[in-house]
Amino acid sequence: MLTNTPAFTLATFFILVRSLFRVAELAHGFSGKLANDQVTFMILEGGMMILASGLLTAFPPGQFMSRAEWKNSGWGYKKNAGANTSNTSLEKPWSDTTPESERAHTVPM
Repeated sequence: MLTNTPAFTLATFFILVRSLFRVAELAHGFSGKLANDQVTFMILEGGMMILASGLLTAFPPGQFMSRAEWKNSGWGYKKNAGANTSNTSLEKPWSDTTPESERAHTVPM
C-alpha cells in the first residue's frame, strides 16, 4: 500500500510553524513588531497554510487508505429512503452510547 507520510509530516510542520508564529506575534499584543510586519505575516501565515493545504490536496488522506481501513473507521454509505432511492449519504458513525437524537444525522452527498 502507498503511504503519504512525508506529505502529512510536512503539512503538520507547516501548520506548526504557523501556530508558533501566531503565538510569538501576539505575545506582545497587536501593537508588537511581529503583529505589524506585513511581509513576515504573509510568509509565515499565508505561505505556511498554502503549502499545507497544497500538500493535503495533492496527497489526499483517503487516497492512501485501504478498503479494510475505511471499513474499520466506522464511516459508510447508506441509501436515503424515499421516492428517489438514488440519493446517497455519508453516514456518521455512532456508538451504543450516542443519543438517539444524534444518530439520525447524515451528510448529503
